Amino acid sequence: MVRLAQIHASMPMMQFSVPPWRVLDARHLDAVNKAVAIRNQFASLILKLADQSAKTGASIIQSLEDACPHQGLDEAKKAKA
Repeated sequence: MVRLAQIHASMPMMQFSVPPWRVLDARHLDAVNKAVAIRNQFASLILKLADQSAKTGASIIQSLEDACPHQGLDEAKKAKA
């Protein structure tokens, strides 16, 4: 649960299937709370990106190839070709 919270802190959506305070000890709950605090620092940016995505249809989360085109970063696409 801690690692998922840390990963999802920078994603467009963050959800817990069970309240962390019910299942975690104090040390692990503190780690989850820190991840949520980091997310809160970026909440306005995440909302801005979501708004842009709704208007343009572009994904909030981009591949490295989309962010830095023609740099050879999309190995998965090359492997499928």
